[in-house]
Amino acid sequence: VPFNNAASPPNIIDNILVFGDNNNNLIFLNPENGKIIKSLDLGFTVSTRPVELDGLIAAGTSDGKLVLVNPEGIR
Repeated sequence: VPFNNAASPPNIIDNILVFGDNNNNLIFLNPENGKIIKSLDLGFTVSTRPVELDGLIAAGTSDGKLVLVNPEGIR
């Protein structure tokens, strides 16, 4: 899967490839087949590498917010 639209460095969290794209989305991708599992419109560009934080997926946005996503809701 090309990352030519990636705005943030990718990270693998709980066997899901997570990254922000240039369209303000947080993308959750299956690393085995390259298919998008889920795409969440955050309204702002993801400006940090998504990380795991207390069982949640955390990512910073360009407007200075920290977004927390429960990975159970992604599957």
